[in-house]
Amino acid sequence: METYEIVSVGEKLKRLRKKYKVKQEALAGDEITRNLISQIEHNKVRLTENSARIMLQNLKQICNKRNIEVCEDIDYLMEDEKAQAVKIVDKYIDELKKLSTYKGDNFLSKLAQTEEFLADLQLKYKKIEVFNLAGDYFLSNSDFYKSALYYEKARALMEVDADKDAMILVLRKLSKVYLPLGQFEKIIDVTEYALKNFKNMTEKYCCIFLYNSAVGYLMLKQYEKAIEKLDMAEKVFKNKKSKKYMDIVCQKACCLGFLKRYDEALKVYNKALKTVDDEKDINTVIILMNVCGIYNELSDYVSTKKVMENIFHILKNFSEDEYYVGGAYFEMAKVLHKSLKEFTRAKKCYMRAVNIFEKKSEYYWIREIRPNLIELYTELENPEDRKEVKEKILELELQEGKVDTKIW
Repeated sequence: METYEIVSVGEKLKRLRKKYKVKQEALAGDEITRNLISQIEHNKVRLTENSARIMLQNLKQICNKRNIEVCEDIDYLMEDEKAQAVKIVDKYIDELKKLSTYKGDNFLSKLAQTEEFLADLQLKYKKIEVFNLAGDYFLSNSDFYKSALYYEKARALMEVDADKDAMILVLRKLSKVYLPLGQFEKIIDVTEYALKNFKNMTEKYCCIFLYNSAVGYLMLKQYEKAIEKLDMAEKVFKNKKSKKYMDIVCQKACCLGFLKRYDEALKVYNKALKTVDDEKDINTVIILMNVCGIYNELSDYVSTKKVMENIFHILKNFSEDEYYVGGAYFEMAKVLHKSLKEFTRAKKCYMRAVNIFEKKSEYYWIREIRPNLIELYTELENPEDRKEVKEKILELELQEGKVDTKIW
């Protein structure tokens, strides 16, 4: 693998002489002394532009007589260590960008090489760029832990006043990557920090931070706080037909449902459905999923089943890569399991949700599903269903390094 070297000005001059086989006296000529060249080569005296020009002129005269072309110029001689370091880091960054589109060890080894090169250099903004690149790479490969680690390293180098735009961007990324890690307090911390320190951020970013903050509170079951943030986001957002606005509205209705304010929640959902009205829009699934949950809470199982069948019909339009599909199967599984007692269908939905989350490395949700699978296992009557669920539970427990043999 290609490596790069930083060379001092004195060392470059020494190598230049050796390359063209020229002694110090000949390079000095009549205008500068051999002693000056010696001191420059030992990095005891700084090379001036005038001295560099004289030496290059003398070198070219000597080489012309030998019919040798001199490739180096004054910029090469004058380029100091920091300027060389910046150029080298830029090469590393270009290589990382090219490698980031591929999975495998090449990106990782180049990243390690880049970090080692940067370790002792005072190149803050280059380090920030590299850390952001690494965070993006790991995020795209669903390695949320490493992604968060590199975004945090980038943030640690930033200053609120000097690096406003870069700071907002990395805080946004952190508020996204903490969710699959289940680090909901950290979501709130970074979003609140952004909202407090960047009062004049764009409408887009303001809404993103308010929404993500609400998600953090929602996952911590602080529903009133979540609604407060969502109300603020709704006031800021001007495009009432956009997907993000629909997300805000749906999360608000979801919180209302958790607070058992069911009539208010259903009104919000029904209004939202009229706005979406598209079976190929994932928001339709999200809205119907929450409506199903409300009917289930109200013990209106006829309406619950009707909405659920509609959800399963619409889910056929989406691939498992769609962000909310795994969550939809998990939520439907819980209703089938806990309320409707349709255990075989519940098993299918749980297993599908687990498989989706495993592919995406979203381990928080897998940990949420596991106790439900254990409970379902004790209720299944079909031996094949029991065997399949038992094998999946054992597999999940082994991944965490422990097996709860009591349930067997």
